[in-house]
Amino acid sequence: MLTLALFSVLAVGLVQLVVVIAVVGLLVWLITTYIPMPPVFKTVIYIICAIVLILWLLRAFGAYDIQV
Repeated sequence: MLTLALFSVLAVGLVQLVVVIAVVGLLVWLITTYIPMPPVFKTVIYIICAIVLILWLLRAFGAYDIQV
């Protein structure tokens, strides 16, 4: 059974995950919208951000542990 302290820790962790994903998405959108660049570079930025975000999420959930 979840205690109130454990529930609050989980809620803060989930809120932090959502905020980080939203900020990363906003930054990527701002960069690709307002900085003129060829479509190939935009695609590379999307792919790199997606890979980094997926690795960060896996590390946050404990499914992938890499020493950085």
